[in-house]
This record gives sequence, C-alpha cells and structure tokens, in this order.
Amino acid sequence: MQQLIAVIKEGWPDDRSSCQPSVKPFWNYRDELSVMEGLVFKGERIVVPSALRKGMVKRIHTGHMGMVKSRSRAKEVMFWPSMNSQIEDVVSNCPACTEHQSSNPKEPMIAHKLPDRPWQNVATDLFELDNEHYLIVVDYYSRYFELERMPTTTSSAVINKIKATFA
Repeated sequence: MQQLIAVIKEGWPDDRSSCQPSVKPFWNYRDELSVMEGLVFKGERIVVPSALRKGMVKRIHTGHMGMVKSRSRAKEVMFWPSMNSQIEDVVSNCPACTEHQSSNPKEPMIAHKLPDRPWQNVATDLFELDNEHYLIVVDYYSRYFELERMPTTTSSAVINKIKATFA
C-alpha cells in the first residue's frame, strides 16, 4: 500500500510496464484513486490492503446472504482488484451456503393466461412513495393502469376506490 500511495502522490508512469509489480493491478483504476489521511480511496470506497482482504470477505459474507448480496454489500464501501472473484470463491466454497442452497431454490415466474377482453382480469396493489400511499389497478389485457392516491389504506377506503375505478 505504501508503494501505491507513493505512486498516487508522485504521479503514475506513462505506461503500465513501467509500474512496480505491486501497483500494476491498480493501473486501470489510476484516475479514480486518491489518498486521504494515509488511506487510499477509489472514489468514495476505501481500498483494502491485501493482508486484510480475507477477513473483509468473511465479514461481508456474515449472514450467508449469497453471491449477489455479498458483492453488492462490498461494492458499497470497499475495493480491491479482483474483489468480485474473491467473494465468489468464498461464497461458492462456504459449507453452510452449499448445504442449504438446494433447500431454498428460487421460485420461477408463473405466466398468467392472457384474458379474452379488457378488464376481465385485473391486478391491484398498495404501495408507498414519498410518504404517500397509492393504489394501482392494472388491466391484464391492455396493461392499462389506474393510479389513485390514498389518504388512508383501510379496507373500506380501498374498496371504495376500486369500486370507483370499475364504475
């Protein structure tokens, strides 16, 4: 890391072959690297020294969340070259994950039959956006939707809004 800090502060050589071997893996990221208070950052993410990487991968994988979650969790705060492949190696070789992987398979999406006419089948959902509640009603045939702001989400309020939509 000291060699990397020195290269960042003094300036990168004109070509990759002139770099020290310990600094070469960072060549492609040279424009994004900076030093602040003795720590190396790639953008806002801290660059983890090679001696600490194994421990960081273990911490990322605490909770056994799987490959995608572990990678996205790591990408939020830290960086090193080949970080994704190291995370993949640890997760794919994790005894607990491999043991329980087949017991929790992903459900496939189930396609529904297309209705014969508009408004024969509909889907509804309640959701919140910017502290406002909404009701959406979608026609399966045309994919046309009605969106209503809901001051309250009681069952009677939802029923009244749906009745107004269908009327």
